[in-house]
Amino acid sequence: MLENSRSAPHPEPSVRLLVGLGNPGPSYIHTRHNLGFQVLDSLAAQEKTFWRSWKNQARVAEIGGIQLLKPLRYMNRSGEVLQSFLETHPQDPSRLLVLYDDLDLPLGTLRLRRSGSSGGHHGMDSVLNRLRTQEVPRLRLGIGPAPDQRDPIEFVLEPFAKTEEAKAQEMRCRAVQCIQTLLTGDWERAMNLYNTQNLPS
Repeated sequence: MLENSRSAPHPEPSVRLLVGLGNPGPSYIHTRHNLGFQVLDSLAAQEKTFWRSWKNQARVAEIGGIQLLKPLRYMNRSGEVLQSFLETHPQDPSRLLVLYDDLDLPLGTLRLRRSGSSGGHHGMDSVLNRLRTQEVPRLRLGIGPAPDQRDPIEFVLEPFAKTEEAKAQEMRCRAVQCIQTLLTGDWERAMNLYNTQNLPS
């Protein structure tokens, strides 16, 4: 639990705002493209915190002073909501962690980075454009590759197949563990532990 880890003599967490990317509405809840939402939901449930509405634009929660944000406009407008939220909850972009699905990574793979381009992800592209910087930490969640001759847009908007769900769930759990490690202020340990495929057999 984060509460216990924060009571220990750790450095001040470098991450102050967790941003999960996804699409609003019940038809998208279980889709591959909503992994960012799914991981934050898992973290919130584990920490027994609750979501509340913010200006009808997002769902927000808090864990030990760390804010969680799920923008509720469509993926390619995620940055608009984040920009608006930061106007009333100022935070340096370097203290964010944005979570999102990545079709270029094999299913189950995590990639933690402090900065970089969007890699073509529309949600992250919106975030970087609105914040006007690429110095935004992110945790990419592998969902690829799309099967041959499948439209990638359709693929990401579908739920995980039954044969994929075990790997997807293991990845969600590892992503939560990665976040908990980051919130102790230990970036290097988190990157060493979680920037591997490490899939269940």
